[in-house]
This record gives sequence, C-alpha cells and structure tokens, in this order.
Amino acid sequence: MLLTQAQSLANDILAIAKKNLTAAGHLTPVVILYQKSDSAQYQYDSQIVPVQYANDDEKYQMLSWVQQLIRDLHSVAACHISEAWMATTTPGDTLKTPVRDRDTRSEVIVITFKSVAFSFATILPFNRHEGGTITFGDAITYDVETKIFGKVFEDLANKKTGKQKGETALCH
Repeated sequence: MLLTQAQSLANDILAIAKKNLTAAGHLTPVVILYQKSDSAQYQYDSQIVPVQYANDDEKYQMLSWVQQLIRDLHSVAACHISEAWMATTTPGDTLKTPVRDRDTRSEVIVITFKSVAFSFATILPFNRHEGGTITFGDAITYDVETKIFGKVFEDLANKKTGKQKGETALCH
C-alpha cells in the first residue's frame, strides 16, 4: 500500500468517524486490517475488527491479539480508530500528570496508520456542547512512529528479508 493511498483512506475513515460520533455520541474503537486482494477488481481486502476494552490490561491484551491477527492474515497495513484525550504541554511541563487529569486536555479522534513503509496519525479535535452537539476543529496529520501495533510490521519485513525477528512491544 502506498502512503498516498493510506492518506486517502484515512480521510475517508475520518469523515465516517465524524458522522458516527455525531450520531451516536461516541466511537467504538476499531482496527481495519488491509491485505493484498486476489480479486482483479480490488487492490486490497479489509477486515474491520472492533477492539473494545474496559481498562488498560484489556486494551493491551486486545492489541496483542490484533498483532497476531495481522501476522495470521499477512496484512500489509493496519489502521486504528478511536477517541482519546490529548493535552497541550509547554516547555518544562512534566508529563507525570495523566492526560485525563489535565486542565489543557481536549477530546480527539485519532486515526493511526501503520505499514512496513510508513506510519502516521491523523488527529481531529472536537468539543461536546450542551444538547449533545459536537463541533470539530481542523485535522492534523503527523508523521509518527506508532507502537500501537508493536513491531509486527517490522517483523513481517524482516521475515521477507531474512533478518532476525525483533521483540513485540506494546506501547501506547
């Protein structure tokens, strides 16, 4: 999958996420896995996997399962979509305070894309208002090295090139 294809998909996914958040008031976290298609009509097949969890332990178990699914399906890319808190920091600000407890926090939709060739995140801030309305800010895309899928794509690349397999880490 090319970076431009993934960025286009991220924009489409963001539009759907905005509609779902506006209609339901929340987003169910999901992962979309992409594999090369055998079809002459489509370049990629995809699976949408809901990844609900109640706490951090369940989240890490779920993401570990997703990493194995990426391997089993020979996925070429993965995309994680969820709501999150984001905090603005200033130079010298300590990161010891959890984001949920910061006065500068805001809610965001986060779309994280990862493949062997690229990694990026698109973040869309939003505000909830009385009466249930939601307003959205401007989306920003960052080139970031995400660890949400561990090192599964690096492992897949090393397997193709014969390099030694790395460890899988769960960082978020």
